[in-house]
Amino acid sequence: MNLDVDKDGVTDWLEVIQEAKALGFEWGGDWTSFKDYPHLQMVFGLKIADLRAGKQSAETKVQAAYAVIDKLQGEQRRI
Repeated sequence: MNLDVDKDGVTDWLEVIQEAKALGFEWGGDWTSFKDYPHLQMVFGLKIADLRAGKQSAETKVQAAYAVIDKLQGEQRRI
């Protein structure tokens, strides 16, 4: 969990969390009642209660996240 392969002073796991949150994921480490540090779930800004109630995120947010993922996959293929 403290691995920092790129030696930028930020652990690699925290970099993963930052990227995931930017894509609309919720991180269990931010939860107040129970910390679940390895947990990431895609919620696009909605709370679990909203999702259970049937609310859905805006299609544009979903498409924007997929566009970023597609771009990152393209960058990885060039490496």
